[in-house]
Order: sequence, then structure tokens, then C-alpha cells
Amino acid sequence: SRFLLQCVLFIGATYCDDDTILAMGFRDRSEAKRLLYQRARLLFHADWEKDEIILIQSIFLMSFWRGGPADVRDVRYWLGVVITLSESHGLHRSYASLSH
Repeated sequence: SRFLLQCVLFIGATYCDDDTILAMGFRDRSEAKRLLYQRARLLFHADWEKDEIILIQSIFLMSFWRGGPADVRDVRYWLGVVITLSESHGLHRSYASLSH
């Protein structure tokens, strides 16, 4: 999934070493995270991903975006989206009692 890949790269930019950031063509870690987040956000708003489970995984990763004070799509926004989507698919329910 292109969307999931962008989200994983966004998260990876937090943890990889500075040499990797520079080798990817970015000036610094902040630029890398900002650009990779923006790519993922554009794919989300373009409804790129059709697989609901991959969508849930990807949006959860986007919740690690810390943006600025004027950014309305911050951790609370993304967590709200992913929780709502997860609940709509019943992922909050326990199926252990149904196996009997």
C-alpha cells in the first residue's frame, strides 16, 4: 500500500540516523517528517486506500504527527478518525465469548 508505506516512512524518519535523512535528500529530520506526513495526508484525503484494515493501520501512524499550534489535524484529530473507523468495523469488541 502506497499510503501505508508513506506512513511507515514518516514514522521511520523519527528513528533513523541523521546520515539516512541526508541520504534521502532532506536537509534535516524536521523537513523529512513534514514532507512524508504531507504525502501521507494527501493520499488519505484522496481516498487512495480502499482496504479498511490498512487504512486503520495507516491513520494510527499518522496520529504521531505533532504539527504546529494552528494545525487542526494533530494527534487528537487522527486518533478520533482511527477510533471511529475501528469501532465501525467492530474492532473494539471481544470475540472470545463467540467461539463457544
